[in-house]
Amino acid sequence: MKNRIIFLLVCFLLAACLPFKALPTSSVLAAANVTATSKLGRILEPSAVIYKTVGSSSGSFQAGTQYTDKVFYIKKQAIFNGQTYYLISTVASDTQGVVGWVNAKDMWAQNHVAVDHKEKLFYLKGTGWAYTNPWGAGKDAVYKDLTPFKSQTFRVNLTEQVGSAIWYRGYLENGKKVWIQAYNVVSSLDTSKYTYYDLTLDEAHTIQMKANPQTDKYSREPAYVSSSYIKVYTRGFIQGSGVNLRTTPDLKTDENIYEQVGYGTAFLLLDSNVIGDPFQGNTKWYKILYKNKELYVHSSLVRLDGKVGVVTADVLNVRANKSTNSHIYGKLYKGAEVTILEEGSDWHKIQYSYWRNATSEDVRNYLNPTHFVNDPVQKFQFLDLSKPSGATADILNRFLKGKGILENQGQAFIEAAKKHGLNDVYLMSHALLETGNGTSELAIGVQYNGKTVYNMYGIGAYDGNAVESGAQFAYTHGWFDPETAIVEGAAFIGNDYIKTGQNTLYKMRWNPAAMDKLGKANHQYATDIAWAAKQAKTMYELYQQLESTILVLDIPVYK
Repeated sequence: MKNRIIFLLVCFLLAACLPFKALPTSSVLAAANVTATSKLGRILEPSAVIYKTVGSSSGSFQAGTQYTDKVFYIKKQAIFNGQTYYLISTVASDTQGVVGWVNAKDMWAQNHVAVDHKEKLFYLKGTGWAYTNPWGAGKDAVYKDLTPFKSQTFRVNLTEQVGSAIWYRGYLENGKKVWIQAYNVVSSLDTSKYTYYDLTLDEAHTIQMKANPQTDKYSREPAYVSSSYIKVYTRGFIQGSGVNLRTTPDLKTDENIYEQVGYGTAFLLLDSNVIGDPFQGNTKWYKILYKNKELYVHSSLVRLDGKVGVVTADVLNVRANKSTNSHIYGKLYKGAEVTILEEGSDWHKIQYSYWRNATSEDVRNYLNPTHFVNDPVQKFQFLDLSKPSGATADILNRFLKGKGILENQGQAFIEAAKKHGLNDVYLMSHALLETGNGTSELAIGVQYNGKTVYNMYGIGAYDGNAVESGAQFAYTHGWFDPETAIVEGAAFIGNDYIKTGQNTLYKMRWNPAAMDKLGKANHQYATDIAWAAKQAKTMYELYQQLESTILVLDIPVYK
């Protein structure tokens, strides 16, 4: 027994002489029960003692102000003589940054566990503090007031739990790496501003009604014209190829051939009982109207199909009902041909265009911002397209998976948005639409003057020669790889509308500033009264696939 006491005394003396960080824990705490743990702790009072060795006051010192108001990592704990001691460190280690041992009764300690290393995007509420460590105290504070950072993004790469609270480590927009408690961030953020216009909704409505607003809302509804101003014919189509249309029903000469036409050529039937030279034993010919000229064709070479009306009035209104008081869908002009679906004594039901004049009531409904501002989907009409969504490249890439050449191009859209002051999700939506989800010829690359060029937004791709003109535009601007086409092409998306002040879908469609200043409709992206509403739905669907969103809304207000 005496030898054992001498042995222990020698061990304690040796421990006191060695540098603290170099001591093996087992040597320092030979008489203590040491176990691993994971906690964070704060020393409660400056008078608390920090021990070099558990069970010995040799080398101990008071915490003072240097070690209070500060959080420490605890990776080891020891029980000695029924008391618990924590090994505190300035880093998450039991060998590096070690300060010493502190009696548990002199500390406030909470369990500390890692949750994940996933990247996340949050927005600051402008509350709380930012720290160098999770569950930081006063001396750990980087910023004691986050009010100036309100609504800014916080890009997280580490999540930990201290006690019952979640803490995030990430980067502020200024590049500073900090820890912030979960309570002080949100995963989505709506901020709104209001733009006031010096005209009433009634005045705006009157202006828009003069701009021929269109809609597809009534595209499947019946349309009618007065029978008094329509001459009805039977429509016919040429059935053969290389069929001669003649000025007389005579086959003995070729001098009466007016024109040779192909299969499917349309005409109007004037007379179905013409007798002419026999063809394949049949003498029946048709008198027809083709290119406003009366001609003849053999009956065996045509197919008759349906009724056609020819407008005889200078201007004929197309109406929603069989009444001169009903809504006017549009106008037909003298000589226009329409398909007659049903003949009537006073009104004919006709086949009419997909796009039709919108009613005054419908125009007002779509023009009125208050109908949409509280709708979770339609409020995207007011999304400021000059502001980024705040999405990370990983989030965008998950949406772009399987989207052809655009797959994994999330970072390029983010860079484009930042460089040109645009919304990255809007750019992505635009590119997906123009490229057929990243599969169009211009998107996957076209050879032009010996170089492969890319065009992701269809810029300069004119109808009738889209690939050639789009490739030429891309070559001129040096878009020789997909990333450059995305980033540099974005400049052309924003210049005509967003950067001119029409920075929302609503403003692009209705341009209230022009109505206010000019007293007329001007520089409107579409005539469809529902264009902004339709685009808002698409934007909403894209945003729902993002883990975090920031919505900056610019809401118009009429006086």
